[in-house]
Amino acid sequence: RIIAAEVLVVVASLTAVVALFGGFVRFALVGVWLAGETKSGRAARRKIAEPLARPELAFGAVVAFVILLVWWGPTPQAHRWYLVLAATVILAVGVEALRRQSAREVAATSESSALPPPS
Repeated sequence: RIIAAEVLVVVASLTAVVALFGGFVRFALVGVWLAGETKSGRAARRKIAEPLARPELAFGAVVAFVILLVWWGPTPQAHRWYLVLAATVILAVGVEALRRQSAREVAATSESSALPPPS
């Protein structure tokens, strides 16, 4: 009985780790899709270009997401400060890269629309 209880604890903790890892993978896939060169990715970036242009909104959303994740605490890893810090840094770097990509696209679009049509 003791061994079965210990096995159950190990399986439950591994399930939580796999669930958390799966959540990060899904979140990363959304980031890859947003940064990608697909039509839907470009359309999504155009939709969120205005909030991304304002760092207080973009990074405020990151902070709000991290606070909600820590408050909810779906797994024990969500309460380990070093994991939360690492995930926050990775998320902030991704948001900054997305902000820069979106800004380049908006600038290129506005430059091309400002040019006179070819004769």
